[in-house]
Amino acid sequence: MNRKLRRAIGMMVLGTVVLVCACKRERARQPQYPPGQPTPPGPMQGPAYPPEQPAPPASPSGPAMQPAPPAPAPSSAPQPSGGSGLTPASGFACTSDADLQCPFARCLNSRCGGCSSDAECKQGSRCMATPLGAACVPSAGGSSAPPASAPTATTTPPVVTPPPPMSPPAADTFAVARARCLQRTNDFRARVSAPALGSRSDQLVCADNAARTDAAAKTPHGAFGKCNESAQNECPAFKGSLDTVIDRCLQMMFDEGPGQGPAHGHYTNMTNTNYRSVACGFHVTQDGAVWVVQNFYR
Repeated sequence: MNRKLRRAIGMMVLGTVVLVCACKRERARQPQYPPGQPTPPGPMQGPAYPPEQPAPPASPSGPAMQPAPPAPAPSSAPQPSGGSGLTPASGFACTSDADLQCPFARCLNSRCGGCSSDAECKQGSRCMATPLGAACVPSAGGSSAPPASAPTATTTPPVVTPPPPMSPPAADTFAVARARCLQRTNDFRARVSAPALGSRSDQLVCADNAARTDAAAKTPHGAFGKCNESAQNECPAFKGSLDTVIDRCLQMMFDEGPGQGPAHGHYTNMTNTNYRSVACGFHVTQDGAVWVVQNFYR
């Protein structure tokens, strides 16, 4: 094979190779896609859309889309709950709606403050959402002061009028005997420098009743304490006139002293410096026995 022939063959092979390469480049520019699949968009900034989701259509004439503004931060102002399922605030322990810690909320289940509806709030307040949970707060236009509680009915205790002090009857048959009893008692007290006693005139009738009761029961000191006295001396069933009985009985009592103990009891009562007054009571039985009661008071 001569040189010209080899050159001709080489040119033919080179042309064939160039033709084949041109065909492959054309096929790369126009690829074929399966039927029903959308054509992918051209190059774009950012991540490519997945093949199964078409890209959002571009608006050739409208303004460029701006990113959505961020959601506003939740406001801390209380919002009405209206029973919308908000979590109630824990509230405060209470015993009644009138408690100071319950100015706007009712006391329910021993707590107040938190709420789930307006029904749990007092008049002029509403159940509102707060940072601590739903709570009763003053409603718009309402008074912030808690509603005045209804006055509680109270029962006024009846006024007890004390009975008037007992006093001897106008015609006191024992008036002279009482004066002698008081005078003779103070005479004996003066011997030991004890202060004189006054007459407890409001207890004279009670002292007479004590003498009459003891005479009926034939029991000295049986009525002791009935006249609120501090101490008592008694001359039981003595015979003689009132003056004679008073002088003889009081002398016997004074003669028990000085000394301490039960054997000197009448003397101790008669001369006790803590007593300030005495009520002398009398009763004379049908057979003439005289009962004399001396009630001593501080």
